[in-house]
Amino acid sequence: MLKEYAQLNNVIFTFLAALREDELRDLTSGRARLELIYSNKAQLPAKPRIVSKKTSMICEHIETLDSREEGRKYLNSLKLKRSELIEICRFYSTGVMAKDTKATLTDKIIEMVIGAKLRSSAIYRVDVK
Repeated sequence: MLKEYAQLNNVIFTFLAALREDELRDLTSGRARLELIYSNKAQLPAKPRIVSKKTSMICEHIETLDSREEGRKYLNSLKLKRSELIEICRFYSTGVMAKDTKATLTDKIIEMVIGAKLRSSAIYRVDVK
């Protein structure tokens, strides 16, 4: 373990030696920070999807629906809070912006789940001769 600490110190000192003076000042003042970034995506540790039971049940039901209208009707009937819609979006790895309204989030969820299913089935139904 001592050898790994020595190697780590070497990496840190090499990195710090390459920084400009203003960058070092920003680091020491707290205006900048160091961040661990993996060089290969395959090395990233998997992030577990931790969601509430309610969100899990909603997602399972959405995946069984066959039309966008059904999905919109279902989500609107639940009267979900914006935070709950954001949790569903995060479950499906859908990007969320601060300006997204509840209607926008609902549309994103519907397109991500039901829309993708419909597009996929449309591709498989095309008769290519």
